[in-house]
Amino acid sequence: MLYLKIIVLFGLTRLLLVQKKPFLVAGFYAGMSWIFFVFLGESFDLLGSILVLGISFLFSSIYFWLLWRLEENLIPYWTVPILGLLIGLV
Repeated sequence: MLYLKIIVLFGLTRLLLVQKKPFLVAGFYAGMSWIFFVFLGESFDLLGSILVLGISFLFSSIYFWLLWRLEENLIPYWTVPILGLLIGLV
């Protein structure tokens, strides 16, 4: 599941380059994380699924917003995706 999340993260990064809307893309990532948690999780927990949705949206919003703001600066731009691979763990 981790590999699939990272692939989706890179795909959404490409979507961000086209759309220029970081919070919309973060919503897509948070929704995808929620779907993975609910449908591929061991058991359904309402509070746990809401926490996964909120934490995923928060971290992915920061990630995609930084990518959007640093798009013109090449070196800081590429450090964000490298450090952002940790977002796949959420």
